[in-house]
Amino acid sequence: MRVEFEFYDEEPLENIITCLNYQMDKVVFFKYKNQSQMPLNNRIMKEKSEREQRQKDNLKKYLIDKCEVKEVRFVDLNRNSLKDAVEVMH
Repeated sequence: MRVEFEFYDEEPLENIITCLNYQMDKVVFFKYKNQSQMPLNNRIMKEKSEREQRQKDNLKKYLIDKCEVKEVRFVDLNRNSLKDAVEVMH
């Protein structure tokens, strides 16, 4: 099984380039948990979260439909814990 681990990028092309060039069976995108120190109002946070979820859904659909990836996962990581990433990789 060929598995790709990479950090999720808000630029869509960055997330699909490897799968366009290599046949991957599984892709796991890492993303740091939102640890913003500046509070945002609930409406802005909700809109941002909804937009990000739509982007992830579209990316997952594209990778499955066009690149024939069998499984796509998104994993939030703690910026201060390498252990979290290593556990996902096993």
